Amino acid sequence: MPSRNVSAESIPIVAIGPHASVGGCTNFVLVRRRFGSLNEFSSFATKLFGRFPAGEPHHFDFSEHPFFRNFVAERLEVKRELHALSTALALHHPHSVVSFSVFERARGYRRSGSEVVREPALSNTGYVVTSEGWKVFSKVRCADGDARVLKRASSSPAERRLLGRTWARRAGYFKALKPPVVELGGRKVEHRVCRDANLPPGSEESLITVVSANEIPAGVYRLLSSKRKLVLVNDLNQEDDHGRRAAAAGFNYHLDNYTEWDKSRGVKMLKDLLARERVRIHLAG
Repeated sequence: MPSRNVSAESIPIVAIGPHASVGGCTNFVLVRRRFGSLNEFSSFATKLFGRFPAGEPHHFDFSEHPFFRNFVAERLEVKRELHALSTALALHHPHSVVSFSVFERARGYRRSGSEVVREPALSNTGYVVTSEGWKVFSKVRCADGDARVLKRASSSPAERRLLGRTWARRAGYFKALKPPVVELGGRKVEHRVCRDANLPPGSEESLITVVSANEIPAGVYRLLSSKRKLVLVNDLNQEDDHGRRAAAAGFNYHLDNYTEWDKSRGVKMLKDLLARERVRIHLAG
């Protein structure tokens, strides 16, 4: 279980890829930690920025819903913390981004005939925060973990059915779109949330995709990894065959088992790719 008590200043960090003396690298920081609130999350992220040089682009990725199980945020509260994170990036790490997802509740409206009906909505929403704002993509695939949150957040079977319908409606809207892509260090980086890794990958093979996940089977992102330059999976769950992974055509490597002396085919292919592309991975926590 990822610890909540380790501070951003003391969380252990392992770097994989070109040496720190090699300039011009794009950095991916995969953070494994749980939080009790949005404020705690954004405060930790802001302090973590100070552990890395601001002159290089960094993608700070947190797992799918890196909060405790029963935590559901109000969408207005999420937007306040997104603004705080974006401001912190502009001040301290203007070339970097932060990605994560969060279960959030909102009160929406829809038209039913001649009436406007107010209804609750719950979504597992992925965000990519930059120094200029943020991009949003609600999770499309409703996995077992999402269904459990829908159940816990409902006060009655009728409300559960209503939340399920609003989830499906919102998911249908986002399914017609593409997951968000940002420019980072001269390359395009895509962000997906867990099971959405198996949404149609398209043919953009120059992309690096970062997946914020929790208990994602390798089969879910196998096709995606064959269509991308590199897929980085930041899985909050450490049990069985989960954890943080790097995958591409030809390998699927368990980053949490990484050692400099590993002679496996997977780590050799990974190290060659990282050196060639000037990409550095940091495991935080």
